[in-house]
Amino acid sequence: MGLIFDPCSNELFSGIQGSGARLNGQPIAVDTSSTLQQGLTAVSAVTQVAGAEIAGIIERLHDAGGAYIRLGSAALTLAYVAVGRLVGYYEPRLHAWDCVACLLIVEEAGGVVNTFPLEGGALSLGPALAASPATSAELQRLIQNSPACETRTDSPV
Repeated sequence: MGLIFDPCSNELFSGIQGSGARLNGQPIAVDTSSTLQQGLTAVSAVTQVAGAEIAGIIERLHDAGGAYIRLGSAALTLAYVAVGRLVGYYEPRLHAWDCVACLLIVEEAGGVVNTFPLEGGALSLGPALAASPATSAELQRLIQNSPACETRTDSPV
C-alpha cells in the first residue's frame, strides 16, 4: 500500500497492490496516449549525482523532442505520473523512503516502474523510473548511460 498526501492541493494519492490507484478516492490512470514528445517528463537528482549525468539525460530528452520539468518532491512527482500529469520521471539516486510508496501507486495506475533495490530497507538507495507504457521504452533509452534501471510490471516494489 502506498499513500502520498499533498497538503497544498489537498490531494491524497493512494494505491493498494492489486486494487488500483486513486486520487481523493477516485480511480486514476497514467496517460496512455501521449508520447515523450507530446507530454512532460520530470528529471531530477540530488547533489551527489554529477551534473554532467543529469545534463546528458536532459540533452538527450531535448534532442528527442521532449520537454522536462524538475519538481521539489520525488513522491509528488511520481504521483503526477500516476494521475497522467506527467508521462515519465527519472532520478538516478533516491532513498527508498522517497519513492517506493509512489512507485506502487504508479504501477497500480497502469504505469511501468523500475525494480527498486530494497536490500537496505528504508535506507536503500537506487534509481527511480516511472513512465506510461507509451513512453517507457524511449525514456529507458535516454537514460542508458545512467545507473542500471530494470523495469517491471508484475512484481512488488
